[in-house]
Amino acid sequence: MAQGYVAGAAAIWIGVRPTYAGGIQAILRTGGGQATLSTGPPEGGAPPQSAPPGYAVSPGLGGNPNPAGTIINNPIPYPTGTLINNQQPMPFYLGSARVTPRIEIMRGWAPWRDDELGLSLPADELYEGEEALVVADINRWNEPVYAYIASMVAAQNGYYRGVDVAGDVGTSMVMEGYSYPLWIQFPYAAKPAMAFGAGGPMPAGYLFYNAALLGPDRLEPINYEPSERRLVWRCRRYLEVVSGDTWLYGHDTSALGIIN
Repeated sequence: MAQGYVAGAAAIWIGVRPTYAGGIQAILRTGGGQATLSTGPPEGGAPPQSAPPGYAVSPGLGGNPNPAGTIINNPIPYPTGTLINNQQPMPFYLGSARVTPRIEIMRGWAPWRDDELGLSLPADELYEGEEALVVADINRWNEPVYAYIASMVAAQNGYYRGVDVAGDVGTSMVMEGYSYPLWIQFPYAAKPAMAFGAGGPMPAGYLFYNAALLGPDRLEPINYEPSERRLVWRCRRYLEVVSGDTWLYGHDTSALGIIN
């Protein structure tokens, strides 16, 4: 028997490399500092030396792939436990959507022709993988986390949103490690009707392995009315270079903590 799902107003999380997580954590603790948002030291700087609950600080010994002092957890479920720029990203709560975000999965096709069927119309199509768009209207959010992802490249080089540092233009978001994990967490997945329905359990959410804001970011209204952020992400595949497998998304949300 077929079944429909009710996801609820989804919670949205992003993964941040530990090197840059300290500045976001500090602002979330103090509740201010937007004009001077700092996301930690620039690339190559010293990583944090303390970890939030549920995480550990790597000793960097015995072949551990994490540099000494790096905050790690068990782990964000990349297909092979892969680290991003040698660091395991930490999940940060971005916000909750007013309505469940829209996920659009798009597939790539290349026309294939042969002389027996002519060249004006393809004889077949060659499947070339998937990517996704995620659109969310967020009405409850952590501004420091939004400021971090809105900076695109600059925050990871010690600057802020609205600034492109020399060399930022032309950055390869995936290959240079500036994309990040994006979770869409379904709060109703644990409800008995969703977890034990006749059509099978509802997924706990979606984890996209390589996401970045595509835009446009719509910030409105910006007056005395409650404000919202409409955010659009483009999600690309993760390539496992040893096996050749590619991963666009999964459903594992076990790395996520408590919404703050």
